Amino acid sequence: MQFSFSLVLYLIGQLFVQAFAEDLNRIVLRLEGEPVNGFYFTMNLGTPGKPLNFLIDTGSSNTAVACANQDNVNEWFGSGNSSSYEPSGVDVSISYMQGEIKGTLANDVFQLGNMSSFEAAVTCIYSSKNFFIKDANWQAILGGAYRSISHPDGTVEPFFDSFIHRYPSFYDGFSLQLCYHPTNMTHSGLLIIGGIQPDLYSGSINFAPLRKKWYYDIVLSDIQVGENSLNMNCQEYNNDRTIVDTGTTNLRLPKQVFDRVITVMKDLVNLDTEVPDKFWTGEELFCPEQVPLSDFYKAFPKLTLTVAASESAVFDLVLNPEQYLHVSSQLLRQQREAACLKFGISDSNQGTVIGVVVLESFFVFFDRNGSQVGFANSSCSNSGDDRHQWAYVTPQRAASANPLSCAYPLLRDSWTVLTDISVALLAVVCVVIVLTFAFYAWSKVRRKRRNATLTEDELTSSDDSKLVTSADSDP
Repeated sequence: MQFSFSLVLYLIGQLFVQAFAEDLNRIVLRLEGEPVNGFYFTMNLGTPGKPLNFLIDTGSSNTAVACANQDNVNEWFGSGNSSSYEPSGVDVSISYMQGEIKGTLANDVFQLGNMSSFEAAVTCIYSSKNFFIKDANWQAILGGAYRSISHPDGTVEPFFDSFIHRYPSFYDGFSLQLCYHPTNMTHSGLLIIGGIQPDLYSGSINFAPLRKKWYYDIVLSDIQVGENSLNMNCQEYNNDRTIVDTGTTNLRLPKQVFDRVITVMKDLVNLDTEVPDKFWTGEELFCPEQVPLSDFYKAFPKLTLTVAASESAVFDLVLNPEQYLHVSSQLLRQQREAACLKFGISDSNQGTVIGVVVLESFFVFFDRNGSQVGFANSSCSNSGDDRHQWAYVTPQRAASANPLSCAYPLLRDSWTVLTDISVALLAVVCVVIVLTFAFYAWSKVRRKRRNATLTEDELTSSDDSKLVTSADSDP
């Protein structure tokens, strides 16, 4: 009996230790911000550590920080004040979907929460154009994608790679829960480094495999407006990629797909007030004075993105108008029943981008180790928010055809293309050289044979002449 009681105590202790170890192998960071300006968290950089706000961006791989006064930046990192700052002397220029930065590659130490500091690459920004956002309150960006798209040449180790090398007991993945709080019109969220946190989602997580380790590039097999499929060639939905990007606000669609969505949506919208054309292109707000916000939402259709889960299965991300119609927070606080709205879907010349207006509705797991992205229903309602009820993830279902075949053919990187071109040109040159030598050798042999034939003919002709002379002189 004593043994059994001790065993029970031991097992309870082991469970406690395991639970505590799991907490040690997971860091939970609070996110601030809003969809229009992006979501950020605070982290220390340098020695001594300077707290800075980092935008979490899964559409890039470089971690970069303002190191000089910039437009729309209220403070910056003084690299000269950090004893651990090590510049590499390599200049970097990075263009984003919005804006660009120029700076210098370096290494310095970061500190997350109460963890020990660790060294990682950082781009020190000395100039920028249309990059930082007014009143956004972040001074740095953390690129959460893979090494292959890092600048300048795809060899810079991204932040999460450096973190896992320093703390190999952590799982190589992170998750996000982004929430909207209608009671005070604010947004917040959580960033979980090292995996997932089960109380932040309900049901199961549906996973979409990545096409390759660069962006978080998944495949859509269909898009529906209301109950109507767009009925397009499904590769057009992914032309030339479909990425999950926390650094982009809108759901961005290839031009042909976007135009089709607008055409179908205009036919389905049922409002007495005319919706201006510039609202659909995002050029102006729509402020229906006599239409309550709830009625306005009801007039717009839901939007469904069908995601490839495997060669034989798909699942849906179902969005209601509350997701893709931005409410102006400032105007909403002043006049809640007659708010101004902005269309949260726009066109793109860089493929489909699943931005924050979609991601804010779900719990999203960026499983770097498993090369997949997971989506689940968010539990934001635990904080008094019912927005997750406006959008939901459906269970996986069988697909009628291989949904992964909807992937747009991947464009190989420029180095591979240049290498192939160089090899092809070298092969052509080699063939030309070989043919030239072969022709020269053949010509030389032919010339020798021709000369030999001419010599024999001359000898024969000379002998015949001698014989004729001899015969003529014969009595």
